[in-house]
Amino acid sequence: MHVSTLVFLSAGLISSTTAFFRLPCDNPLIVERVDPLVSFGKVAGHVHTVSGGSGFGPSSDFAALRASKCTSCRVKEDMSAYWTPSLWFQWKDGSVTPVEQVGGHLVYYLQRSHKTDKTKVTAFPAGFQMLTGNPTLRTYDATSLTAQAIGWNCLGSPSPTRKPGLPTVNCPNGLRAEVRFPSCWDGKNLYKADQSHVEYSDGESGPCPKTHPTRLPTIFFEIMYSVDPIKNLWSKAKNPKMPFVLAQGDGTGLGLHADFQNGWDVAVLQKAMDTCTNDSGRVEDCKVLTLYDREKEGTCRKTPDVNEVVTGTLPALPGCNPVTIKKPTSVTTCSLPVPAIFAKTVAYSGKFPPPGSNVVAGTPVVVTRYQGWKYLECYSDSGSSRALSKQLTAQKSVNGCLNAAKAAGFKYAGLEYGGECWAGNSLSSSSKPIGYSKCDMPCAAKPSKQLCGGGQALTLYQFVGTTAKAKRASH
Repeated sequence: MHVSTLVFLSAGLISSTTAFFRLPCDNPLIVERVDPLVSFGKVAGHVHTVSGGSGFGPSSDFAALRASKCTSCRVKEDMSAYWTPSLWFQWKDGSVTPVEQVGGHLVYYLQRSHKTDKTKVTAFPAGFQMLTGNPTLRTYDATSLTAQAIGWNCLGSPSPTRKPGLPTVNCPNGLRAEVRFPSCWDGKNLYKADQSHVEYSDGESGPCPKTHPTRLPTIFFEIMYSVDPIKNLWSKAKNPKMPFVLAQGDGTGLGLHADFQNGWDVAVLQKAMDTCTNDSGRVEDCKVLTLYDREKEGTCRKTPDVNEVVTGTLPALPGCNPVTIKKPTSVTTCSLPVPAIFAKTVAYSGKFPPPGSNVVAGTPVVVTRYQGWKYLECYSDSGSSRALSKQLTAQKSVNGCLNAAKAAGFKYAGLEYGGECWAGNSLSSSSKPIGYSKCDMPCAAKPSKQLCGGGQALTLYQFVGTTAKAKRASH
């Protein structure tokens, strides 16, 4: 555990139980506008970065998560979903680019109690879910237990590192979002929209109030962002003093929030709470849990549920959320198209979909800023059988590659390894959609404001527009 986190978790407190384990979620499962707690069955208001079970989706519940084929978190018995709003860099023209997130979520499971409260730590029951934080918050209330449990840690900064809002200085060792959830439950309601089914204790390990007598595991998120590589771009930001914004349009960071949807094998989690009493934090020390071997078993990702591009530089935040430093209003002049939810998506585990798998990306997304081209998600490109047959002159941007492919008359174009431009009139049958989070390399163009594929991963587009020659023939 980081020293700063230890200070935060124990400041002013002495817990009678110090047992805990860290649950690494190695990579995001998906990044999209989905939130089954707030926007069940619908497209959510803003983009979230999600870790956890592949059964997560717009209408996911406990049964759907337990039926997951895999999880992006390390413990196989935990198919829970964990999500937070994504972080963006806002440019002078108002466009936005996602800030690189390092891995997925790091989730601490803390078996906290109090010397005057000997209540047993009870595993989250089937169907339990909760969220904490307020996405519309723009002012800090130091008396609020919720506000005290949420903050930002600017690692490597010479000034005090942990603050309620986003930093106004660069963070050489990374910017870390930190969220602690309530751990006291009323023992009756699995979920209430106003979150009245859960309460914070007074401090991390204080006694639970009589209205919420059941002590749950205390879960604590860390989400790390790599911001030092873009420190020289602050002058190009709309707000050079603080260029970052959260997905809901929060320009302060005070609206940081997080969601949890239980997908644990409840009996296993209870056994872990009862028997895993080490204070090392090593999940490997909790022998009742079965861990993935990522080297052999690969990662877990899923294809998008929402028909919308949320990578690269976009003209506005998805959902048309205006960036504010005061309480937001519903007024916006954004005219981005309203996305739909795909009829079907399929999750998979492993580095690439197995041969013959039915992994699908759904209907292609129309990317209006690349005139005439449809975005077809991130596709595998093994190298032995190229996804596209023709390599064009090296291009350093998506626009450059698509323009070159269009000029040469190709139907498909794609980029990988940060700038290789490939094109062709057909796509190899061996190339399959692999979830767009695999295409995570910034384009070679400077400043890098777009994504150009990844290692053996092709950001793929299809031309569906009308060529100049065809337009002339129609007149």
